Amino acid sequence: MRPRETWRTRGLRRGGVFKGEDRMLGRGNMMGYGNIDQNTAGIHFRLRTRTFIIAESSQGARFAFVNLDEGMASQLVTIKVLERLKIRFGDLYTQENLAISGTHTHAGPAGYLQYVVYSVISLGFINQTFDTTVTAIEESIIQAHNNLKPGSIFLNTGDVVNAGINRVRVHTCSTHQKKGLDTLATSIRR
Repeated sequence: MRPRETWRTRGLRRGGVFKGEDRMLGRGNMMGYGNIDQNTAGIHFRLRTRTFIIAESSQGARFAFVNLDEGMASQLVTIKVLERLKIRFGDLYTQENLAISGTHTHAGPAGYLQYVVYSVISLGFINQTFDTTVTAIEESIIQAHNNLKPGSIFLNTGDVVNAGINRVRVHTCSTHQKKGLDTLATSIRR
């Protein structure tokens, strides 16, 4: 990456946790390729829940990002996680400062999303999968919260050149982007 700018924060607190969960023990449908025969049979890799929190102080403004080894999160998962966090932390974590994202794996469990289209393969909503997913996220956030320590974050922006060759120039051009590929990349590191 050819650097454009670099920023360093000071006076922040940061915490992170890399938590493994056995959310798919035994057999169950995967939220995969829309194939009812795509089932689990034991554990090949543990599903992970990674939480990163950046805070101004131990009780100050903050942002929490959860990266979940599942197809995606959902509004219902987020609501339930926030309900549980409110009991422990009050209004410290809200819809405005919590982001839950999935890795888009096709090998995670099905049946934990409230939308019918995602529950067809699992033959409906599965409370156990939902509860286990919510608990894993909640515990990961609590651990990251308890792990907050003073630290810095480095943010770099730069141009990535000679990359993106698999993108066809004609498809990436638009009226606001006449030059084709956007080469700007942002990197965050602690």
